[in-house]
Amino acid sequence: MANHSVGMCTDWHGMPGDQVTFVNSHATETATVTQWGTTTWPFTADPGFKIPPAGFTTNLKSNLPNAVYYYDVDKCSKKSVTIP
Repeated sequence: MANHSVGMCTDWHGMPGDQVTFVNSHATETATVTQWGTTTWPFTADPGFKIPPAGFTTNLKSNLPNAVYYYDVDKCSKKSVTIP
């Protein structure tokens, strides 16, 4: 497993089970990450998790097949993680 440090407004690549720390680019505001429509939720943290100014760490689910997974960050709209 790899550890990723990802800007919250960045599309990125990962592998199932990888750890990801979201970096908040809004130094004084908390961002909320939610499910994009009915797409598969890729994270172990439940939809609606918060990214405070200090950042937030979660993992990708360990059983994700190869695909592009979309999610919404309220400060920057639709983002994605691509497996692999």
